[in-house]
Amino acid sequence: MQLLDEKKRIIYIAGTPNLKQALKEQLYSNQKARFFIYEEDPMYNKRESELIQRFLQKHGHLPPQNEDVEDLFYSLVLRLNPCGVTNSQETQRTKHRSYA
Repeated sequence: MQLLDEKKRIIYIAGTPNLKQALKEQLYSNQKARFFIYEEDPMYNKRESELIQRFLQKHGHLPPQNEDVEDLFYSLVLRLNPCGVTNSQETQRTKHRSYA
C-alpha cells in the first residue's frame, strides 16, 4: 500500500499480509495520510521493495515516513559491505587493477 498526503504525494510505502488491517491502523493513526493506493500481491514484501526502489530512484530519497526503513537499509548495507565501497567503486577499482 502507498499512503498519500493532501497533495497526493506518496508519504509511506508498506507491504502487509493483512491489507485491510494495515490500512485501518495507518488511516487512524497517521495524521498526514489522506489517500491510499493498494495492490493485492501474495509477494507483498517483494512488491514493497520494488515500490520503494522506484520512489528512491525517482526522488533520490525514501518517502518521508519510511525513514526507519532507510536506517535499516543503511545498516544492512554496512553489515554486508563494511568498507562502504559501492559496486560501482569496486568495479572501477577492479578495472584499474586489471589494466595496471
